Amino acid sequence: MSKPHPLDSFEDDIRDHIERETRDNLERGMSPQEARSAALRKFVNVALVMEETRDVWRWLGLEQVLQDLRYGLRFLRRNPRFAAVVVLTMALGIGVNTAV
Repeated sequence: MSKPHPLDSFEDDIRDHIERETRDNLERGMSPQEARSAALRKFVNVALVMEETRDVWRWLGLEQVLQDLRYGLRFLRRNPRFAAVVVLTMALGIGVNTAV
């Protein structure tokens, strides 16, 4: 049995919040369309909130590491002398570390 994803319950929470706010607005005397619009405005941008929440729950570490690697390789390709110094320094550091 798979564990429910946290975003599934978050989507339910958003829907519940909007429905409750719509009901409150209806009780205040608004028309159904006005009540729903006001509830959505109060909650701001539902799509933006969902996207920001997904970004929090999604693991972006690997994607960011790959992006950094691509940037680093492009930089080293453009500066071959610097690349040689970096490679030699890394090799020397790893070698000394291994020897110790």
